[in-house]
Amino acid sequence: MKKSFFKQIVHQLDSPLYVTDPEGVILYVNEAFTEVSGYSEEEALGKKSSILKSGRMSRDYYERLWSRLLAKVSWKEEIINRRKDGSEYTALQFITPICDARDRILYFAAVQYDVTREKELQNEKEIFFNVNIDLFCIITESGVIRQANSAWQNLLGINPENLKGRLIQEQIHEDDTDSFFETQEKLIREKILPQVDLRIRKADGEYNWVSWRILYDPEKKLFYASGRDVQERVEMERKIRKISNTDPLTGAANRLKFEEEYKKELNRSQRYRLPLAFILCDIDHFKQINDTYGHYRGDVVLKKFVHIIHESLRDTDQLFRWGGEEFALLCPHTGLEDALTFAERIRKIVEEEDFEIEQNVTLSLGVTICRENDTEETLLRRADAALYEAKRTGRNRSISVE
Repeated sequence: MKKSFFKQIVHQLDSPLYVTDPEGVILYVNEAFTEVSGYSEEEALGKKSSILKSGRMSRDYYERLWSRLLAKVSWKEEIINRRKDGSEYTALQFITPICDARDRILYFAAVQYDVTREKELQNEKEIFFNVNIDLFCIITESGVIRQANSAWQNLLGINPENLKGRLIQEQIHEDDTDSFFETQEKLIREKILPQVDLRIRKADGEYNWVSWRILYDPEKKLFYASGRDVQERVEMERKIRKISNTDPLTGAANRLKFEEEYKKELNRSQRYRLPLAFILCDIDHFKQINDTYGHYRGDVVLKKFVHIIHESLRDTDQLFRWGGEEFALLCPHTGLEDALTFAERIRKIVEEEDFEIEQNVTLSLGVTICRENDTEETLLRRADAALYEAKRTGRNRSISVE
């Protein structure tokens, strides 16, 4: 093929191309160069390539550039150039030394790809990424954090650069990792935009509740996660829940909480065939205490009674104020014999305690355990019958019914 053919191809390339001598004097430019730079062919030829300098690149940049080129090594890096009209553009620039048969540099051929718009979009993305007050991160399918925004520093005290390359599960509370992985799997499978609340570790080792919305890109196999700090909301919900589930006078769990835990423990006992003891107890002659010493003193007795019982409970046991002077106890993993022993122990503790009134405070207790086919009603009825029997036969005693 004729040289003119290749020259025609080069001249009509979409990307700016120019050729200089070893001193940087421009010897050739194509049409794309004149369109992008604003310099005509006549204006460019014979001038040094420094006519494109914007003044934005450092001396170190040019020192590295010339060091490589004079060593006959190609150069590839972004550069900010200036057009004839003074406006700037960003280009990805490739410069290749062209040598003769004796390996002497004859020319430098430079090809530029205008990436101004791409850089603008990248800058806009970076700005949005980092001005966002919510946590944001990009995560691979294997859980590796690719990028995190500055909100991690602002909210959690974590430098986002230190998160790159680390596993996201390292930042999630161990009790919440299953929820995270389940959300990932559901997202891949059902292609929905889920929301999940997770505890995220802060720089000081404490945890903050964060509500996440996660988007999955199946082509890139990446998760895009945006998280809002909901610590205050969770704490408020916890306070509200505690208030709604707690007896305001004694601090014991109330009847509403009992119904929730009673169903849960009964179901667990029957599903896994685990022993469960249920105890109903009643402070004997409590009306007489109120009538003799007043309701204020009666309230003091109730509060002290709850304090005493709480100190006797195991971690798995739960005490509830059933109503008035009646209380209920749920004791998981406890058989009838052990439950009766426990009931007797707290009965004696109460009997021996000084409640700062002249009459003794005593307790009657009805004890039973969960049967295979028990319902909420049948289990409750047996405990109530046992309590009635304890009161009928003289009070200050524990009666068990299997």
